[in-house]
Amino acid sequence: MAMMSKDSTKRFMLLGALLCASALAIGSVLALARARAGSPVAQDISANLPAENTNHSALKQLDPGSASVQFPAALSDLGDAPSSIVLDASGNLWAVWSTFDGKLVLAEYEPSTGVLDKHTLPATEPGPNPQLGIDSLGDLVVGIGPQVFRVDPQSLEFTTFTLQDSKSTVVAPPGALGTITGMRVVGDSAFISRLGESTVTELSLRDGQTRVTAVPDSFGGFDDFIVTDSTIWVIKNGDTLNGGPPAQVGRIDRASGTLSIIPVRVRDAVPYADGLVAVTWTPQGPDAVALIGLAGSSPVNPGQLTDGFLGHLGDTKMTGGTGTVWMADSSANAIAWLNPSTGASGVINLPVWQLPGNRISCPMGTDCSSPEDINTDVRNLATTSAGGLYFVDATLDRIGFIPAPK
Repeated sequence: MAMMSKDSTKRFMLLGALLCASALAIGSVLALARARAGSPVAQDISANLPAENTNHSALKQLDPGSASVQFPAALSDLGDAPSSIVLDASGNLWAVWSTFDGKLVLAEYEPSTGVLDKHTLPATEPGPNPQLGIDSLGDLVVGIGPQVFRVDPQSLEFTTFTLQDSKSTVVAPPGALGTITGMRVVGDSAFISRLGESTVTELSLRDGQTRVTAVPDSFGGFDDFIVTDSTIWVIKNGDTLNGGPPAQVGRIDRASGTLSIIPVRVRDAVPYADGLVAVTWTPQGPDAVALIGLAGSSPVNPGQLTDGFLGHLGDTKMTGGTGTVWMADSSANAIAWLNPSTGASGVINLPVWQLPGNRISCPMGTDCSSPEDINTDVRNLATTSAGGLYFVDATLDRIGFIPAPK
C-alpha cells in the first residue's frame, strides 16, 4: 500500500515544498492554503520569463516546415524540455519538467486565451524524468522519484502517495532504486515502472492501495510498457547484434498474469482496438507499421508513409486518438499521421535550423568550424478531443500544434 496524505492550496500557489521522506514516513506535504512565516511557497514565475528562449538566438531558420505547423507558446529555459504533457477536460495543455536546480516546473497552457502559466515546485527527489497523466475524474497525476501526486486542475487541491521502499538488490546510485521510470494512467489507477524492478505497480488514486504485477522471468527486464483495460504490454528493445537480449513484446493478462510473447522489435506503440499499433523495425530496414495482438504481428497499410518517412526513423514517438495515430521522429524531421483502418495518412515537415560556424561554445571532440543543420527535436505528443496534435519542440523550447487531419 502506498502511504498517503492530503492538502490544499489556492490556484497559483502550487504544490508546496515536500518534506523529506526520511523525516516523515508518510511523506506529508506542507499546508499552503495561506502564506505563513517559515512556509515555503511555490513561486509563480510566469511574469519573469522571456517571451522566447534567448539561448537560441544564434539559430538561423533554413526551412519553416509545413504551413500547418503552428507554435503558439514559448516555454522557459530553466531546465530541460518537458518530459511529459497531457490535455485536461477543458482542453488546456499541462506540461511537467525538472530544472537544473532541483525543482519541478508544472506549466498550464490555455489555448482559448493564449496564456501560459508556469510554477516551480521544490521537491526532495525531483529526478530527471517526471511523469504526467490524467485520470478518469480529470485530475492530473504527477510521478516523480518515489512519489505520486493527484492534482485537481481547477482548485489545485492535491493528494500525495509515497511508494514503499524498493527491495531490489540491483546496483544503483544511492536513493535511485525504486524511483519512477515510467507511468501510465488508466481509469482510477497509475501504473508505474520503477528503477531496478521488473514489475509494474498499480496504484489506486482513490485509496492508495497497490498491486504489483511481476513480469515473468521468461521475458526478463523491459524498456517500456503500455496498459489497456485488460492487458499490460511490456516492450523490450533488445540488442542481439551486440550480444544482448532479443527484442520482443509481451502481453500480460491483468486478471490471470498469463504472459504471451510476440517476437517483434518496435520503436514505439500505442493502444489500438484490442491490441497495439506500432512502428516496427529490423536492422535491415525500412521500418513498417504493424498491428500487434493475440495472433502476433501483422502489417498495416502505411498509405503515403513510404521510405520518405519510414526510411529515416530513429527515436520515434507515437500517440493515438479519434482513430488517428500520430508518429513523430526528429531523424525524419517530420510528424506523420495514419488511420490504420483506412490507410489514410499524411506527413508534416518540421522546421530546419542552422548553427553558425566558428562557434565559441563547442562540445569536446566536435568540429564547430562549419555551420551545422539542426532538426526540430520533438519530445512529447498529446492529442486533442478533435484529433489535433500538441507537441514539444525542444530545439526552441516551445509548444507546437497541428490541426486535425481533414
